Amino acid sequence: IKARDKKRFNIRNCFGMAFDFIDDAWNTNGRLLVNCKRGKSRSATIVIAYLMYKFGMSFSDAFNYLRQLRPQIRPNSGFMQQLWLFEKELRPNQNQSDLIIFELQKKKTLDKTFFFNKKN
Repeated sequence: IKARDKKRFNIRNCFGMAFDFIDDAWNTNGRLLVNCKRGKSRSATIVIAYLMYKFGMSFSDAFNYLRQLRPQIRPNSGFMQQLWLFEKELRPNQNQSDLIIFELQKKKTLDKTFFFNKKN
């Protein structure tokens, strides 16, 4: 999949093709490597989106799960925003993850932050 690691790149357009590829590989031999140049942004975004789509995980749960497996993940800010919007599509009637992306970016702490769901 050709995807640029630029915050204005619409990676959501790649989700369908990526999900089909992941499903095919998983159903064929149960093994798959999702990778990009550094394994931090594009591949992480695809895997987080897949976990949300396939397993019904919230954005925060998928992000935290993947971060436990690969601590260096760091989707760029545009991809983070697209994942948040994707969650809104997948879970329209549920509370969305409590994301304060722009504030975290200003403080340069995005790479050290775990996301948690709002508690009402």
